Amino acid sequence: MDTSNRRPPDRGRINQPESRDIYSQDRGGNNSDDRDIYTKNRQSISIESLAAEAARRPAAPRGKKKKKKRHLGLKILAVFLLLILFGWLAFEIWGKNWINENVLGTRSFPDDEQIAVMESGRDAEGITNIALFGLDTRSSGIYADAGSRSDSIMILSVDKTHHKIKISSIMRDCAVYIDSSKARSNQLYKINAAYNFGGPELAVKTLNKQLGLNIREYATVDFENMQYIIDAVDGIDIEITELERVHMNGSIKEQCDLLGIKDVASYQVTESGTVHMNGMQAVAFARIRYVPTVNGTSNDFGRTERQRLVMEKLFQKATNLDSLHLLGLGTKLVKYVETSLDIDNILSLSGILLRGDISFVQARYPRDEDLVGTGNIWISDDEVALNVDWDSIRESIQNFIYDDISPDASGLSEDEDD
Repeated sequence: MDTSNRRPPDRGRINQPESRDIYSQDRGGNNSDDRDIYTKNRQSISIESLAAEAARRPAAPRGKKKKKKRHLGLKILAVFLLLILFGWLAFEIWGKNWINENVLGTRSFPDDEQIAVMESGRDAEGITNIALFGLDTRSSGIYADAGSRSDSIMILSVDKTHHKIKISSIMRDCAVYIDSSKARSNQLYKINAAYNFGGPELAVKTLNKQLGLNIREYATVDFENMQYIIDAVDGIDIEITELERVHMNGSIKEQCDLLGIKDVASYQVTESGTVHMNGMQAVAFARIRYVPTVNGTSNDFGRTERQRLVMEKLFQKATNLDSLHLLGLGTKLVKYVETSLDIDNILSLSGILLRGDISFVQARYPRDEDLVGTGNIWISDDEVALNVDWDSIRESIQNFIYDDISPDASGLSEDEDD
């Protein structure tokens, strides 16, 4: 038998290495050399193809999404700023004119010559003078022929140089010549007649000529409307005597009758001392003439003292308001006031009220030393006025307004009622 092609038996093989299939992977081995070389090649080809594909695609910029968001934010900001710009331009071009004409009812004054604006020669920078007129237009009883004479005349000086608000009260009975076709030649009149003859223009012209001032603006309020202004600041606190309380209640009854208010008792003042007054009560207080003030000042001198005190308390309430509430107060008040001030003037001047160091000072003219002789002069058969030295008043009031030099104690009250 031919046994040449038979496989020899494995007997006798000692430590002979086992044959390994090069196409197989040793699943249990950890040696990388044992991996299938074709598998490795396929993996290499796959990675290289992915890398090549990625290389052919355009590379996305880093932070693309962040840049898109930033660009969008810048566009929104630009649009917002443009809207503000256009809104401001519209307000400047159309809005202010509309407010001046339809809200404020601004009544522009004629040129400086027509209202006799005087330059004192002093440094008036930062000081604005405004004439304030209070009218009593009650049309019943003893007031039926009162016309439109200014019952109260004040000069409000907004002094940004010295951080002060100054009130100079001009007594309405001061004798003066009035430059008007309605006035008789060489005839003395009480100064409050100027408003009746020629309105605020002639009244301001008369003040400028007599006092050497540079008043270019005015504001007029009827006493009937003054109560609404005081109510807008939630009333004021003022100390009164028992006699003042009695006279106030008489004026309150009359005012209630004019307004058709039947519940008079709810408005009357029930006690003296420090009283929180609403608008009607404060106006009644400011009208008192025939009894002394708590400081002992009588007659019209006492009334002007009361009027200045009401104005002082009103300004004190305004200075305690923040800018938002001050703006709201202004929108309430404009409908009760006739003025030459426009919105630019008001915004510029009202800024002083927001200062924390603003002070309020006041003066009365004529002072005792400004009176001539007995202080009285007959201007008609049945009318007496105050005989005053206008040169003395002019010097004192210019010192007070422009140079911040206080008049003497008889004419000045700086926060004396606090």
